[in-house]
Amino acid sequence: MTNMITRSNYEGEQEEKDKEIKDLFQIERKRKRNERNSAKIPLSVMNVMIEFKVAAKEDCDLNRQEKPAINKLKKLSLFTDVLSEKQQEFLDNGLLTVLKNWLEPLPDGSLPNLTIRTKVLKILNDMDLEHHDKREHLKNSGIGNAVMFLSQSDEEINSNRKLANELIYKWCRSLYHNKNTISFKRSEAKTQVTKTQVKSPLSVQQLQQRINKKWQKLKTSRKEQFQHARPMINNT
Repeated sequence: MTNMITRSNYEGEQEEKDKEIKDLFQIERKRKRNERNSAKIPLSVMNVMIEFKVAAKEDCDLNRQEKPAINKLKKLSLFTDVLSEKQQEFLDNGLLTVLKNWLEPLPDGSLPNLTIRTKVLKILNDMDLEHHDKREHLKNSGIGNAVMFLSQSDEEINSNRKLANELIYKWCRSLYHNKNTISFKRSEAKTQVTKTQVKSPLSVQQLQQRINKKWQKLKTSRKEQFQHARPMINNT
């Protein structure tokens, strides 16, 4: 009787050990599967980002050919869907720079489609860019220049100009802790804004005027380039 109990106990212990081993293997498989899935996220994000960049480039090409620039418009619903799920991953992969490209004037100097401008401004407004870890994205992307231009553009609708102005003031308060004074300098690679590198701090209004002049100059330059390229297009 004693031997039977011992054997039964032994078999019970073995079953417990087998179950533990199986559980461990299941946990390990699940961990590896999660690692594979997490490794796929950056790749899928990069692929989508490439689509958005290509759409902007193709629209510029279509505009030069005097054709409707509709590629960004086609991607707009995808833009909204993916950002609702993986906003941080897209921010880490240069989302704000892409949004800047989507807001920039086309080669002939015209603004992008109104639906695109309205949607992108709303996307920016819904983003929480005021935390410390996201401020670098905001400063380095150049998105502030594009939004500032829309806030001053006579071609922009009133509601978008108002939203663009609100974004600028919100970002200024977040980045510089003062909505009235901003100092800045420009490097060749990117725009950096500091309070120590200029003698006289600029007000937000003065900064708006400077950036607006820069964008008007860019707009004029693009119109001239377009007019120059037009005969070449017609001859092809």
